[in-house]
Amino acid sequence: MASAGVSATASGYRIGPNPSAELRRFGLQPGDVIESLNGQAVSGATSDQQLFEQARAAGQARVVVNRDGRRLTFTFPLR
Repeated sequence: MASAGVSATASGYRIGPNPSAELRRFGLQPGDVIESLNGQAVSGATSDQQLFEQARAAGQARVVVNRDGRRLTFTFPLR
């Protein structure tokens, strides 16, 4: 995740100041905090790897992001 410009926090994954081109293409911005993936809360725990693998297998991700106190939902394909 660090290589994509994302770091784990207590409330999810924070997009860093230099997010990957892929994250920017999907509309994520520096400072966004990813709170859930496909309806499951993420917390920076090792079990989150399982969520990412399940999303990849499903072929798409629905991500809820906290941006400046507002919750936004993004859906994008995974390959």
